[in-house]
Amino acid sequence: MASTTYLYRVTEIFSSIQGEGLFSGTPMDFVRLAGCNVGVVSHSGGITCHSMDGTAFVCDTKFGFNYGISAEDILRRFRLCHPICITGGEPFLQDLYYLAVAAIQSNLRLHVETNGTLPFRAPIGIPNPKSEWIDLLQQMHVVCSPKIGYNSLNSPYVDEWKFMVGVYHPVEYWYDAISYFLDREDLDDPAVLIQPINYLTTVNSEDLELALKLVNSTKNWRLSIQLHKVLGLR
Repeated sequence: MASTTYLYRVTEIFSSIQGEGLFSGTPMDFVRLAGCNVGVVSHSGGITCHSMDGTAFVCDTKFGFNYGISAEDILRRFRLCHPICITGGEPFLQDLYYLAVAAIQSNLRLHVETNGTLPFRAPIGIPNPKSEWIDLLQQMHVVCSPKIGYNSLNSPYVDEWKFMVGVYHPVEYWYDAISYFLDREDLDDPAVLIQPINYLTTVNSEDLELALKLVNSTKNWRLSIQLHKVLGLR
């Protein structure tokens, strides 16, 4: 049962199209949860993140806390006809159980975008938490953009992988690094998306060119371009 007492720390709630990954172009309702365990805010207000190999890059997302809201009140913001995408920051800093239950009880598909560094842990205080939580995880669409410190225990629950790439490394480096990661995690034919590290509201053409070269050098990897930035959408 969903809880009206657990309040999610939220940055923003909005509706748009999904601009990234396998569901690019799909209308979705977005909940950006506050807080991130890998992004570091500088004195100037910019945010630095670190890719899976530890390389620093400028993050295009704000994840400051604006207000608290329950799962039920989050759903009341939407028309309840589109998938709900939980993004961040890092969603698994908070207890996603109540939001997952509320969405599934409303027959909504729940997408979660994570950096994969925190365990997809079961909630506390519910009967049979581990088995129930695993069942909920398997009903979600989990998108992981792995960052430094990735937790390998999460791999069985990831449906889609998104790797951020930039020209600070050559194509050969990214190909080797991503291939090594996929082999290490023993992933069987995963959905792999390659995404340029873009600016806050626009696409970085140099990183896009590198991403295209990387995708064209493989058989199954796909390009994710952040379509919402191309179209000038939220």
